[in-house]
Amino acid sequence: MRTILVTGATGFVGRHLIQSIRSADYRIIALGRSIQFMDRCPWLDGTTKLECDPLTETLDDLPSFTGPAPDWLVHLAWGDVGNNHSLDHFEKSMTGSWRFIRSCVGAGIRNVMVSGTCLEYGMQSGGLSANLPPNPVTAYGIAKDGLRRQLQYLQRQTPFQLVWGRIFYMWGEGQNPRSLIPSLNLAVRQRQASFLMSGGEQERDFIPAAEGGRQLADLLNSEHPGATLLANVCSGHPTKIKTFVENYLQHSDWRPKLDFGAIPYSTSEPMSFWGIPEAQLAQS
Repeated sequence: MRTILVTGATGFVGRHLIQSIRSADYRIIALGRSIQFMDRCPWLDGTTKLECDPLTETLDDLPSFTGPAPDWLVHLAWGDVGNNHSLDHFEKSMTGSWRFIRSCVGAGIRNVMVSGTCLEYGMQSGGLSANLPPNPVTAYGIAKDGLRRQLQYLQRQTPFQLVWGRIFYMWGEGQNPRSLIPSLNLAVRQRQASFLMSGGEQERDFIPAAEGGRQLADLLNSEHPGATLLANVCSGHPTKIKTFVENYLQHSDWRPKLDFGAIPYSTSEPMSFWGIPEAQLAQS
């Protein structure tokens, strides 16, 4: 039985990853900032729960953490995900993640998977390959890419496998309430007359959360000691936001008027991009 240490286990991505691996032969150690909150997360039933904030603490701060090193660290914890331009991505999440992951590698963990983001690709358009050189333009994308570079440097000193999964537009239960679908669901529940949107002509790669969790779970079968595996967690298909929203509302008992053009297009994302579903070893 393999042991997997999961940070961000109470979050959106953590929920769906853990639901995908619960039936496998894994022992899951879930980290969260509050045991009481973890006890309210049904997907964590049967897991070992430890109270820890991996963005402010390290494995050395856990006196209760004993025994052999886990086979995998899955690092999903990250703060302020709803604000792509927050400086906290540098000052808290990137630096805290670096300290925590380094402590895990120092404790003997030799397989590390980290959730990246499609925003690492920056303003590059079209179908994006996993080995395409990143060129991020947002604080979120720059901080994620910076953490990856730090960890690849650490690999030179202490060899470990790094699996980097760049997640595209994953949506579903537990998603950030400020995201598109939760905001749309709120408008439906409140019977709002209209829903403010951009022009809706952008093409994005929307992936259901259950499928995203399964793709991340599949990456735990990777065996590339000391190397870096880059992967896109995506559907591989571009869909216009306008089309995605209209199709989603077909299953709703209330359909607010879609006020296209009320919100300007983002200047930090291209009009059309999607992931090529693949995993590639990083070029040396």
